[in-house]
Amino acid sequence: MMTIVLYLALAMVTIHLAGSVLSFQGRTYPRRLGIAIALYEAAFYVTIVALRLGLPTILFALAYVYLVIHVVGGALYIRGSLHQVYAGMGVGHGVRWLLYYGVYELAEMIYLTVLLITIA
Repeated sequence: MMTIVLYLALAMVTIHLAGSVLSFQGRTYPRRLGIAIALYEAAFYVTIVALRLGLPTILFALAYVYLVIHVVGGALYIRGSLHQVYAGMGVGHGVRWLLYYGVYELAEMIYLTVLLITIA
């Protein structure tokens, strides 16, 4: 089981590296691929939280936070209403939003890398 989780985590690192790079370039994943990624990310965090994996408390707590973010955010993204949430926060769209999103993706990638090292 641990080997599968390692591969799932490695895929997450790759997704977030690419997402961060795309965001810093002012681009995003195509919507169809984005929906598949949103579903994968939510399922990944459900798996990590359900298995716990003997993670240190801080890594487990962050996994739980990312689980909530990805389940709620993924549902909003799939419904096509995530942009309304960002607009309500004053972030809006365009290059500025993508810069913020790239930083978020990079931070999550760092978390995922630490998680990967911890469970390896």
